[in-house]
Amino acid sequence: MYKSVTLTSVYVGDIGVPVEIVSTNEPNKNHIFNLIGDIINKFNLSGEITKGTYKDLGHGSKGYEYFSADTKILVVVKRVQVMEFEKNSNGYYYAEIAL
Repeated sequence: MYKSVTLTSVYVGDIGVPVEIVSTNEPNKNHIFNLIGDIINKFNLSGEITKGTYKDLGHGSKGYEYFSADTKILVVVKRVQVMEFEKNSNGYYYAEIAL
């Protein structure tokens, strides 16, 4: 059972909307590098990906900064709580999910 999940957000250059991925575990540096490669192909960008610079963003969040040619790519990895909102009331509670 999982009480929290990992949210990985990838911000690419001037594209205003991040690509967001939810997973049960934290991606390693190779996962992130491969994910960036897939996103670069999706947006038809070119250029070699430079090695990422790590930043501790506090509260368990991590940031990685990469570049592909002149395009800045920011990856933010953080744990988020799983919640369930009751449909017929204003109530909510922390939930557990099983995969």
